[in-house]
Amino acid sequence: RSGLGGAIMASGALNFNHTENVIFTNNRASGGDVASSGAAYMTGSGGAIYNKGAVVSITDASNIVFAGNTAASGSSGSGSVTQSGHGGAVYAGTVDLSNTEQIRFMDNTAYGGTAQNGANASISGRGGAIHGIVNLSNTTDVLFSGNRAIGGNANDAGSSAKSSGQGGALYSSKIEMGNAQGLIFEGNHASGGKASDGGNADNSGLGGAAFLYGSGIFTGVAFLNNHAFSANEGEASGGRGGEVFLESNASVTLRSRAGGDIKFYGHMDNKG
Repeated sequence: RSGLGGAIMASGALNFNHTENVIFTNNRASGGDVASSGAAYMTGSGGAIYNKGAVVSITDASNIVFAGNTAASGSSGSGSVTQSGHGGAVYAGTVDLSNTEQIRFMDNTAYGGTAQNGANASISGRGGAIHGIVNLSNTTDVLFSGNRAIGGNANDAGSSAKSSGQGGALYSSKIEMGNAQGLIFEGNHASGGKASDGGNADNSGLGGAAFLYGSGIFTGVAFLNNHAFSANEGEASGGRGGEVFLESNASVTLRSRAGGDIKFYGHMDNKG
C-alpha cells in the first residue's frame, strides 16, 4: 500500500528546464493503514514528485517553490511492517537544480507511521524536502527552511519501532554545492518518534539539515539553527548531527572562497 507522488508520478526523466515560476504547494503522498496481522510494506514517497531511479531536472530556471508538501506512511496493525515517508517534496534518483536562482523548499515533511497492536515495524522519515542525489551547483539565492524528517511512534506494549528521522531537508548519497551563492539551510529538523505505553522505539533524529551516506561538496552555504533530536523514552534514543549527519564512510569537502564562506550557527543535537 503505497502513495507515490502527490502531484506527479513519473518513470523517466522529468524536465522543467529554462522555466520560471515552478510551484508545488500542499501536495501529499500517503501510504495506507494496515488493520490486521501479516507482513506489509507501506510508504508515502514524493509528496509532490515521485520519480524513482530517474532524474528530476530544474536547471537554468528561476522562482522554484516547493512548500507544505508531505510524504507520510500509514499506521500498522500487528505483524511485520515497513512504514516510511520518503522525500517530503521530491523523491527521485537525482534532483538537478544547477544553474538556477530563487529556489525555495519550505515546510515540507517526511513522516513515518505508527506501530501498534504488537507490531514490529521499521518506521522512518527520510528527507523532509528531498530524497535522492542533489545537485545545487552554480545556484543563487536558495533556501531550505522548516523542513522536517520525523520517525514514527510505538504506541503500546509489544510494539517495536525503529523510528528514526533522517535528514530534515536532504537524505542523499551525493550532494553537490559547487560555486553556490546565498545557499541557506535554516530551521530544518530531524526527530525520532515516540515510545509510549510500553512500546519500544529506537527514536533517533539524524542530520537536522542533511543525512549523507556518500560524498558531498559544500561551497557558499550557511547552516543556521537546524536541529536533530530524539523524542521521549527509547532504548537507543539520541539526536546526532544538528546540521549534517555523515553515515560511516561518508565524506564532505568544504570549499570556501571569497564571498562564499561556509557558516554553521545555532545547531543543536540532543538526547531525549
